[in-house]
Amino acid sequence: MADNKVTGLSVALVDDQRVVWSEGFGYEDAEREIAATPDTPYRLGSIAKVLTATAAMQLAEEGRIDI
Repeated sequence: MADNKVTGLSVALVDDQRVVWSEGFGYEDAEREIAATPDTPYRLGSIAKVLTATAAMQLAEEGRIDI
């Protein structure tokens, strides 16, 4: 995380639409030393476009939408 200047992150493992494990690492707010948790909200910024495009392509491959 330090090599990539990431102060905090949260990870969840999902199996059959159920969260089986989740953990926060680092800090939600490094200046105030507030730890990241599995419930920490993050700002998505430009990554939302990539996630939306990927979801649309997967739905198109499944024949659920026509693009």
